[in-house]
Amino acid sequence: MDSYLFAASPSGRVLHTGTGYDAFVPDPLPPQLSWRSHTVNALSRASYAIGTIRGQAPVEDPPHFEALLLRRDAVSAARIEGQHLGIGELLTAEATGAPGSRGARLGLNYIRAFERARLEELPLSLR
Repeated sequence: MDSYLFAASPSGRVLHTGTGYDAFVPDPLPPQLSWRSHTVNALSRASYAIGTIRGQAPVEDPPHFEALLLRRDAVSAARIEGQHLGIGELLTAEATGAPGSRGARLGLNYIRAFERARLEELPLSLR
């Protein structure tokens, strides 16, 4: 270990052991947090905004809402892969069972893989 690389670490210190080796000793966890007032204010505003959204649009059917979010995520994943895919095209491909474009196939595979990983009977080691 090159102890000079760790000498100025903010998360611990280097000790020379009796056997002639250097050892890095981390500071206790969790570290002491010192929050600045603007950070606390930003966190407070964000928390308030989330509470406002929850109050304005309560989710009455969480499974349905989760399904819509999954499809939106599938569209985003297809776009990350360079495929043009809209939510309407994905929903149409899912309803008809005939994906027309490569992007739609990618989106449908994303949904199938996600839903398979959530199956209760699937062993945890295979998820």
